Amino acid sequence: MERDGVWFEIDAVLNPDAELERCSLILEGVRELLTRVLDEPNLRVIASKLAHLRKRLSRVTVEPGAQTEQKEKLSVSTEKAVENFIPRAKYLTGTHHTSLLLGQGNFLPATSTPQPGPVDDPLTFRSYRNAAQEIGSWGITFGGDRKDDLAVFDFIVRINEKCDSLDLPHDALRRHAKLLFKGEALIWFRMIESSVSSWTDICDRLKEEFLPIGYYNTARDKLLNYRQTAGQTIGMFLAKFDQLEGYLPRPLPFDEKMAAIRRNILPYYQDRLWDKEIVSPDELYRLCRRLDATRFNIDQHAATQRNTKTATNRAEKATPTPDDASSRSRDVFCPRCKNTGHDVRYCPSRPEIKCFGCGKPGYKNYNCPTCKLQPGNGRGGQRQ
Repeated sequence: MERDGVWFEIDAVLNPDAELERCSLILEGVRELLTRVLDEPNLRVIASKLAHLRKRLSRVTVEPGAQTEQKEKLSVSTEKAVENFIPRAKYLTGTHHTSLLLGQGNFLPATSTPQPGPVDDPLTFRSYRNAAQEIGSWGITFGGDRKDDLAVFDFIVRINEKCDSLDLPHDALRRHAKLLFKGEALIWFRMIESSVSSWTDICDRLKEEFLPIGYYNTARDKLLNYRQTAGQTIGMFLAKFDQLEGYLPRPLPFDEKMAAIRRNILPYYQDRLWDKEIVSPDELYRLCRRLDATRFNIDQHAATQRNTKTATNRAEKATPTPDDASSRSRDVFCPRCKNTGHDVRYCPSRPEIKCFGCGKPGYKNYNCPTCKLQPGNGRGGQRQ
């Protein structure tokens, strides 16, 4: 085939082993470039090499067996390099249209003359020299906790969320990973530091080292048996369920996920939603929130009724009725006259007054005329 005066051999037979070896060398060169502090020209060179590597791998025809396995490994490694390259390009150039970089043939071509772009704008360019200070200011570290199965996942999720919110490339994490570890985890990282080339590799090695052996075999069963507790809202239950599902190597099939959620929500919801056809967790959330609102209104109404009844009972007790007054009067006993119906203070019977010395009625001892005249009466004798 002739093109622009140059003849191309379109039926050339490629040597698979030689092609795979060449692709492996190109990939090693890309990895080496990614370890450097990059500027825009270098980014363009890497983009061109990755695009060439993708295209070259796609046209290599291999035999089943070792060649196929080698090609698959190279393809996976190439995609990891692309995954590592994209955020760095965004970070350094301020480009937010990642579709220009993600397509197989859409990498920017290499050029010998740097083109002016957002990287020259001091307002949008951020130096890698500030990455260490930024990462250190987060205060997020992992110390190698083996007691909590989810500590590794929580650490990785928090770091990734920080990077996404700040548009910080994951390659900066690999460069400054020592700032993210302490204690036992830091000792472990020093051992594997030279054998990892990306943050993704570090995360994979973290899970391999600090997750319990056989975790993925039991994590699925734990998720299927995760139940909503009495004090947990439906929103927090669904959020926690999604978080635990994200820690699985593969998400649950949707039908199995919905069945597990409906089986593990509170019995109050299950009793009222058993006949409803619910097609998504969002729909389940809305229905459960309506039930919560209904239960709240019922509780408020019942509380109002109880308060009203209590106030009425207190008012009735504070106002005695004639029957109550007469009943209380009948219950009073007078010890003087031995009768009921009145208190001793109001008893109509008065005791007879008489002198306890001589027994003369109408007088007490101190004014009794008879006792005064008797000899031997100290008070009467003195008066005589």
